[in-house]
Amino acid sequence: MPGKYSYKSVTTPEISEREIAHFNKVREIAPECMVLLKNDGILPLKKENAKIAVLGGLAEDPSYMGGGSGHMNGWKIETYLEELKAVCPDIPYAPGYPVNAGFPPAEPADPALTAAAVETAKDADILLVFAGLGYCYESEGYDRADIALPKGQQDLLDALVKLDKKIVLVLSCGSVLDVAGWKDRVRAIVYNSLGGEA
Repeated sequence: MPGKYSYKSVTTPEISEREIAHFNKVREIAPECMVLLKNDGILPLKKENAKIAVLGGLAEDPSYMGGGSGHMNGWKIETYLEELKAVCPDIPYAPGYPVNAGFPPAEPADPALTAAAVETAKDADILLVFAGLGYCYESEGYDRADIALPKGQQDLLDALVKLDKKIVLVLSCGSVLDVAGWKDRVRAIVYNSLGGEA
């Protein structure tokens, strides 16, 4: 992807049956590691009861590792978006903000991405909003200046809460984030930390 920082590719060795078994076990464990911080009765979702939209670049490019020496070349990375589309193939998606903007990261915001996400959200009843920190925010060699969400994510959330939709906020990061400005305006908050490959 142009403009996106990427690590040099390495050849993935042949995967053994034992490693596949380990991956499948981790896949079972991963959902149990999520922390439900808030739920006003909206979770668990029932796909037949409402139109759902997926918003936020971390749904497609998940935060599963740290940067620098925390980087890993995963054998198979499963994304929120892929898993949701496996259940609801036609679920609409818009990234809403840029992800992983270099080391150290810029404060990326893209009004066009935000506007497109708002348009996608207008036709939905429930918004699954994926936010948090990409690996470029949690890396060695520098510290975060604050605990705020990146600017593009703030802009997206500010725009979405004005639509008066039911919002489920899913956070992916390895450290604390300040979501005080939105906690009373969303129906649920799920903290997923760094999900690893599964």
